[in-house]
Amino acid sequence: EICFHRGMALIQTIYQCLYMHDLMTLKMPVALQGYGLLLSKSITQITELITSIGVCDEEDFIAATFGLETYNNVDNDTMNEIVKKGVDEISQKQSSNSEENRYIKTILHFLSFRQSILAAFDELQGQNKNRLESKNITPLKKALLNAQTELKSLLSIAPDFQYNDPLTPGFDGRVCRVMVSSMLPQPPKIPSTHEALREYENLIENLLLICDLPKLKDLSNLRSFVFHFSSLDTNIIARSWFQRVFLTITSDEKLQSMISTEMNAYNIPTSVTSREEVHQLIELFANEEKTLYMFLCMNGSRKWERMGTLLHGWDALAMMGSEIDSRLFTNSPQSGRPLQPLGTFVITTLFSLMSYYIEHGCRLQLFRGIDYCVAFWYYDFLIGLQCQTIRYLLNTTFTPIEASDKQQNQEKGKKNKKKNNKEKQETETKNKNATSLPVIVYLENLQAKNFLARGIWKYLCGLTHASILNIELPFGSTQNRFDERFPAFQNVSQPPPLPYSQFISETNKEGFTANNWFDESKNCFQEATNRFNLILSLSSQNSESDSISALLVPGLEKIIKVCKANALSLQLVVQIRATNENKSKEQQKKIKEPKYDITIHDIFPVVKCL
Repeated sequence: EICFHRGMALIQTIYQCLYMHDLMTLKMPVALQGYGLLLSKSITQITELITSIGVCDEEDFIAATFGLETYNNVDNDTMNEIVKKGVDEISQKQSSNSEENRYIKTILHFLSFRQSILAAFDELQGQNKNRLESKNITPLKKALLNAQTELKSLLSIAPDFQYNDPLTPGFDGRVCRVMVSSMLPQPPKIPSTHEALREYENLIENLLLICDLPKLKDLSNLRSFVFHFSSLDTNIIARSWFQRVFLTITSDEKLQSMISTEMNAYNIPTSVTSREEVHQLIELFANEEKTLYMFLCMNGSRKWERMGTLLHGWDALAMMGSEIDSRLFTNSPQSGRPLQPLGTFVITTLFSLMSYYIEHGCRLQLFRGIDYCVAFWYYDFLIGLQCQTIRYLLNTTFTPIEASDKQQNQEKGKKNKKKNNKEKQETETKNKNATSLPVIVYLENLQAKNFLARGIWKYLCGLTHASILNIELPFGSTQNRFDERFPAFQNVSQPPPLPYSQFISETNKEGFTANNWFDESKNCFQEATNRFNLILSLSSQNSESDSISALLVPGLEKIIKVCKANALSLQLVVQIRATNENKSKEQQKKIKEPKYDITIHDIFPVVKCL
C-alpha cells in the first residue's frame, strides 16, 4: 500500500495480492476479506482526492485502475458487517501461546487501524467549503487523531517483517489479463512493516498540520507555513489535501486583503493600496501567490525544472510595480532617488524565491562538495539583498504625489479635527503593531541565515587558502560549472546573474590569509547563533497561531546546532594549525579535506575536517 502511495500503479502493488481481485467469491478468512474491502474503499477515496485536485502527473501517481475490481458496489453496511464478523472470528482464537496471541492482537489492531484511517479518508473526501473553517474542521482532526492513536498501538505490538526481495514480476494469467501492456512493470522494493507504518504516521502528522492552515490570517505566517510544508517529506496524498484546503479557504478577495495588509505593514499607506492601478497589481500579485503555492506542492525535481518560469512571472510583476511607482511618487528628499515601494515589495518576494531555489538545490543534493562555496556565496548575496529591501520598506515614509499636495492644503484650518481622528489613528497603530511582529521575525530569520551562509562560504575559503580544500575541478572548467549551477536566474532582469569573475574576486581578497577568513567565519557563526536564539524568543510572542511557533521552533533548534557544530569544527581546525606551526612536518597532525554532514539540517551542512 505504501508503494501505491509513493506513486506506483495498483497492478504493481496492492493487486499483486490475488485475493484483491475477487474478495467476494474466493474462499478466504473473513478478517482478510474485511481488511481487503476496507483497503479497497481507502484506495477509492485516495484516488478521488488526488485526481480531483490535479496536483500530480503520471510519474507522481498512477490513478488508472486498469479495469481492476474496486468493490464500489459493496455498501458500507455490508462491509462493516463483514469486518465485525472477522473481528469476532479472530477474537475467539485466543491461545495460551504468547507469540500466537501477539499475532492475534496484531490482526485485530490492523483491522481497527484500517477502519479508523478509512474514517479519516472519508472526512478528507467529504469536507466542503463551509466545513473547512478552522472552527468546523474538528471532525477531521478527531478522525485523524483516532487513527494516530490506533497506529501507535499497532506499532507497539506488530512484528517488524522485513522484505529483502522485491515483489516478483511473474504474474499469473488473471493479473496479466488486466495489463495494458505486454511489458511487466518494474517490481517495487517493499518496505518493512514498521517502515510502512511510520510512513503512515508521517502522513497523518502532515494531514493534522494542514488542519491548522485555516487559522492563518497573515501573509507572512501563511508563507512561512507553506515554505515549511514544501520542505517536509510529504507524499502525494498530503500535497493534494493541502491544495484542496488552500484553494477552498483562500478566496481571491481574502488573499488580496492579506496582501494589502502586508503592504501596510511595510509602510505602504492605504491611500496607495486603495488606488485602482495598485489594486490591479494586487490582483496579479494574488494570482502569482496562488501559482507559487501550487508550485510548491510539486515533487522536488519538477520544482527545480520549472523554477525559471516562476521567477520570470515575478520579475515581470516587479517591473509593473516600478512603473506604477514612477507615476505615484517623486524622488526621496533624503537620498534624491526615486521612491519605489511597490516594485520593492514585489522584488522582495522575487529575492526570496531565488534564495529558495538554492535551498531546494541543497535539499536535492545538487550542491555538494566544492559547489557549497559557490552556492552559499550566491545565497549570502540574495539574502543580503532581501534584507536591504525589507529594511528600506520599513524605514521609509512613502507619500504619493497627490496625497502630498493635498496634505499641504488640509493643514490650513483643520487642526480641530485632530481630536476626532485620534481614536482612528490609535486603531491603525494597533493594527500595524499586530502585523509587525511576523515581519520582524521574518527579517531576523533572514539576517540569521545571512550570517550562517556567509560563515560557511568564508570557512571554505579559509580551508582553500590553507591548502586543505581544492575547489578546482580535476576535469572540466570551474567557470562552466559555476554558470550551470543557477540556470533559472537567467530569466530574471533584476538582479542580473552574478558573473564568475565576481565570485573569484570576492573569494580571493588581496592580503587575506587563511586565518583572516577563519576569524570572519567565526564571527559570522557567533552572530547567526545569537540571532536564531532571538527568533526563538520572538516566535513565542506570535499569538496568531501556535502552529507557526510549533513549526519554527524545531527547525530553529536544528539550525542552531549547525551553527555551533561549525563553530566547533572551525575552532579545532584553527587550534591544530596553531599547534602544527611549532612542530616538524613529520609531527604535524594532518587536517583532512572536509566532508559535509547534512544529517542535522537538509540545507546548511556541518563542515567536518577531522
